[in-house]
Amino acid sequence: MPPGYPMPIISVTQNNGIGAGPIVVRRGVNHGLHLVLTLVTCGLWLPIWIIVAVLDAMKRP
Repeated sequence: MPPGYPMPIISVTQNNGIGAGPIVVRRGVNHGLHLVLTLVTCGLWLPIWIIVAVLDAMKRP
């Protein structure tokens, strides 16, 4: 590049497809997680799961 000329502007856009979709916010009880916790703790987590599910059902319209 000869002296006195400005450097060219280079614009790079990278689109790898990750995160290209809409963001989905999931609300409510994660029953899969609570099931795993109930099985791992041999049922000790079951009362907590029931309480969380009841409270969640009361919040919904």
